[in-house]
Amino acid sequence: LQEVQISESVASCLESKLDEIGYDTYIQDSKGHPVANVILVAKKFDWKVVFQESRSRAFMMILESSDETKPPLFVVNVHLQATRRSYSENAQTRFSQVQSLVKRLNLAWGRIRDKLCPDESCDWASAQEPNVIVMGDFNLSPAEPLYTLLSEGKWPEDCKTHLPSKVSEVSASSLPLLPLRDIRGARSLTRGIGERWTYAATKQIFDYIFVSGAIEPVEHQDYVPEVLLDEGAQSPESVLEEGNKPRILWPNEHHPSDHIPIGATLQIKQCSSP
Repeated sequence: LQEVQISESVASCLESKLDEIGYDTYIQDSKGHPVANVILVAKKFDWKVVFQESRSRAFMMILESSDETKPPLFVVNVHLQATRRSYSENAQTRFSQVQSLVKRLNLAWGRIRDKLCPDESCDWASAQEPNVIVMGDFNLSPAEPLYTLLSEGKWPEDCKTHLPSKVSEVSASSLPLLPLRDIRGARSLTRGIGERWTYAATKQIFDYIFVSGAIEPVEHQDYVPEVLLDEGAQSPESVLEEGNKPRILWPNEHHPSDHIPIGATLQIKQCSSP
């Protein structure tokens, strides 16, 4: 979950309601900020949280399976810098946030591997990368160089014309764990036209689920709010626009976010079930 109001009364109510339907709630330490990222873990899930870390723009946790033959799972919920300054400044800030996250993931991977399997006797101990799911609001479109870095592990050839030199001169090979895979596959290098956008105001794709190589998507969950279905729509696009005018304002009382939720059922290759 993104931008969850975390006043004491709201947080306790949220935790109580989610507990009733079978979820444990983990809230990012937002250092006094009124909203935070939240990760929900199903109680029936055969994994337990063994580590949490709150960064300014990311909430990371490590889950360990009761089956010791399975490697730990890293889950990260991010909300990168929004576009409120110049493109160059924002690109540099978002890159720095991703750079910091990847380094923290790699450091945590080394520590958890040493802790759970110090003699490297586990089947997964020699793996070069952990099982990672990084999801959330990245505030960047598929056309941006940082998306290419995340999904391909390299900068696009023309990135130096779009990025500050201090960013584009950083070697992609210096960022372990990349590339990660966008579960939706290769994205159009347009503003997302022809694909299901996730941000209503500009009709762009800003929200993603990235996974490491050992994780496979089993099923995508496309969300269409009931208020749109009531209008006879099969997708948000068909109701939100009529000519150039929105037929339904977004967000609204039925859908209190300006982003469309994304979801997927994922399976770790070494595991027999999602």
